[in-house]
Amino acid sequence: MKVLFTVFLSFLFISSYSQFTKLEGTVELDSSDSPFGQFIVFSLPDSTLIKGSYIDSTYFSIEFDAIAGQDYYVKISLAGYADTLISFQAKPELTTLETVKFTASTLTTVDIVFKSLNLCEQWMALKSMFRELHYKHSLHYLMCSLHHQK
Repeated sequence: MKVLFTVFLSFLFISSYSQFTKLEGTVELDSSDSPFGQFIVFSLPDSTLIKGSYIDSTYFSIEFDAIAGQDYYVKISLAGYADTLISFQAKPELTTLETVKFTASTLTTVDIVFKSLNLCEQWMALKSMFRELHYKHSLHYLMCSLHHQK
């Protein structure tokens, strides 16, 4: 009887310590596009991945095993928008986030740097590449071709 009582108390303690909670929220976009992306829940302080899902409307929700009062954060990633991190504390049954507003991120400029290599540097780069790929016969053919171009 004593063992059965101990098992019952242990089960009661474990079930009250960790339970499912539902996280829900909404996203608001600065355009009329339909949101598409993902959201991932992590625990704090060690950023352990808890659970994730996809977003295909302005409303999102997920149920996960949580400890009430423990700190978590959610990373929301939508196509065309910068990622957003929101920290929250899990509540026993339902945690509702405030509306998350997204503004489209735009890429303004891209710098492309091109460095011209002299023939010797080109040869060394090609030689290294061919050595890694173990194409000795191609390397020999390339050497003969470069030698005849002089």
